[in-house]
Amino acid sequence: VKKLPCEFWHTSDQLAYQVSSALSLKFQENNRNGWMPYNPYGVDSFDGIEDWFTGKYDLLYYSEIKQRNKKMIKSKLIVERNGIATLYNNIKNDISEAEYIYHGTCIITENVIYIFLKSDCSKERPTLYLTRSVGNSNRLIGLFTALSSNMVPVCVKVACFSEELFKQGINENLLKEIITSSNTVWENNMLVIEEVQKHMFFSDEIKKPSYEALETGQMQKGNIHNENEK
Repeated sequence: VKKLPCEFWHTSDQLAYQVSSALSLKFQENNRNGWMPYNPYGVDSFDGIEDWFTGKYDLLYYSEIKQRNKKMIKSKLIVERNGIATLYNNIKNDISEAEYIYHGTCIITENVIYIFLKSDCSKERPTLYLTRSVGNSNRLIGLFTALSSNMVPVCVKVACFSEELFKQGINENLLKEIITSSNTVWENNMLVIEEVQKHMFFSDEIKKPSYEALETGQMQKGNIHNENEK
């Protein structure tokens, strides 16, 4: 027995001290779940986040392969009250068809939301940096850093809409212009969300006009045209 790592004790107080010391060393060597607060995805955990950010979001970005037309990649982001985030990347019709799944946690600052993720099937550690507007928080814009399919680090501009807003319809032509445009202030070797892009994204122009609004607008144009003919 003496050939193995061990300690000796003679009283209950000595035993308690030896156990406490040994556990402290083991905690430092391996912070596994059960010894430390439960953290299944290997990223910092928090007590909770603000209610306004919890829920389901549709996250969109465009493929940047030059040999192909720009293709919109659709993903689903789900944020829970305890700060746990799940990203179902590149879904087709349902999250069960997601190409990649990531889990992680959120940090919310005054203007920026940081979402640190970990792949379920590899050691990849993507990160989302999302900017919110001063008012309504039903949409966010930012950057997504991850690895490409051939394991090269990449960064793309992303747009994030609450599920309710996305169902109402999005102006996809304007969205494409916003998140695929080249820089005007910064050099193009820097991927950044510029102020003009933020302004367009957080304006009402990003929302697709409802059928009723379109119909009303067409009727008004028709009335004006008829009056001019008279």
